[in-house]
Amino acid sequence: TPILLIIILTIILGAVFFVDNEIPKSNLEKPFSVGLLEGYQTFDGMASIIIGAVIITSLNMDSSLDFAQKRRLTIYAGLISGLALFIIYAGFIYTGAVLKVHFPSDDISRSEVLSKVSWHILGDIGKTLLSVSVSIACFTTAVGIITGAADFMKNIFGNSELVYKLVVVFSCILGVFVGQTGVENIVSIAVPVLVLIYPVIMALILLNFVPESWTSISIFRGVTMVAGIFAIPDFMIAIGFESFQPLHDYLPLATYGLAWLLP
Repeated sequence: TPILLIIILTIILGAVFFVDNEIPKSNLEKPFSVGLLEGYQTFDGMASIIIGAVIITSLNMDSSLDFAQKRRLTIYAGLISGLALFIIYAGFIYTGAVLKVHFPSDDISRSEVLSKVSWHILGDIGKTLLSVSVSIACFTTAVGIITGAADFMKNIFGNSELVYKLVVVFSCILGVFVGQTGVENIVSIAVPVLVLIYPVIMALILLNFVPESWTSISIFRGVTMVAGIFAIPDFMIAIGFESFQPLHDYLPLATYGLAWLLP
């Protein structure tokens, strides 16, 4: 992670201090909803829950820590990671904005944008650093998601170590094969699933900010179920059922990708 942060911050700081282009006006009709959907595709929300669970599990395994210490360490971990993510994404937004003049056409893939941004700021070495940073980012995310999924399946099957190992091996092999299809294909496959899952994840995250005295298991279940139900129109449209568009447009905040929020 330190290496990844250094590489990313180098690119961002290069854009901040060495690029003086004016920021052009966005030509996106709905920049907020587009940004929200693109944010889903980073998997950070999903990974935060899984990796957070891994952190809590690791702290619980340390018998030398009392509850107050575990709580404090968990808060510190959340604040540090949240601040780091804010700086990184705000920096990337700024970097993309000031370098927009180099990408007059919207018909460009995500990987091409990253590659060209790195080249414009750091030259030929930028592409190498980008490759390293993407590899590290994907590796850390994959480790968090795979270990979280393996732990979940392990608990379902009575703490079976065999199940844990099988899930890890299967996930790694599947990841290698899926990775060969390219970024754009992966995104096209992931988007329908993400627009269905992320409202539930966001609901869970928001519920954790509510005082414990105001919540219960039934409230968690009810809220997440409602969020999932109201995410169905987005999911159906994403997989090609345009007949759900009128229903989608009728829902409040649907144009911003937040049809699930008010319910």
